[in-house]
Amino acid sequence: MGEEERENGKHPLECISIEEAGRLRFLTGASTLDHALGGGIPPGIVEVSGPESSGKTTLAMSIMREADLKRFQTAYISCSKPNPEYMRKAGPRECLCVSPGSAESAFDAAFKLVDAGVRVIVIDTITAMLPHVDRHRPLNEGETPFAMRRLAFHALSHLEPKLSESGSLLVVLSEVRQKIGRGYPSSPMDGTIDSICGIRMSTSKIKTRTEFGAVSYTHLRAHETSLHLVCR
Repeated sequence: MGEEERENGKHPLECISIEEAGRLRFLTGASTLDHALGGGIPPGIVEVSGPESSGKTTLAMSIMREADLKRFQTAYISCSKPNPEYMRKAGPRECLCVSPGSAESAFDAAFKLVDAGVRVIVIDTITAMLPHVDRHRPLNEGETPFAMRRLAFHALSHLEPKLSESGSLLVVLSEVRQKIGRGYPSSPMDGTIDSICGIRMSTSKIKTRTEFGAVSYTHLRAHETSLHLVCR
């Protein structure tokens, strides 16, 4: 310990008890998933990917609601205007809503929210955001290759240590799309932020019941290090 302090400054290492580590978890609202993840989601970055209308935003809202019940401040970052009626039914009682004009503005807002003490932040969705250079580029010139991937990796790499240090959680939603000419759906991120995320989840709709109205069932798969889980 003394040698580490001389090389890296004071308190470079920190010991956390099992009981304390268990408290640093954010519930998802799904007891089976929380149990499979060891009591919830730890602070850091979690990616939730899936096709349209597969339950990504609903899961994020559930995480925000559970955090709100613990009196944690939450924030929702989205390029599109959020639906107040949907958020009232599925989300927390109170949250900060941010509508950035570009991807840079979204990540800048996330940095400021973490510094302000916000414990749960949701970015919905990262695949719908454009960097400043692409947003103001003429349509006939196309997009800058890999600009969003470089920006996302750079921003989240700097944001992850701040989240872990402050005990906050960032939920990044990523939409999976079917590309023309490909036989499988893929995300525009294509694994860019996989190494940064502590937990990655994928959602997909598997069944719809209509006896008592439209009810969607979501198949959820969570990846945490080498652990592969399927929760229904």
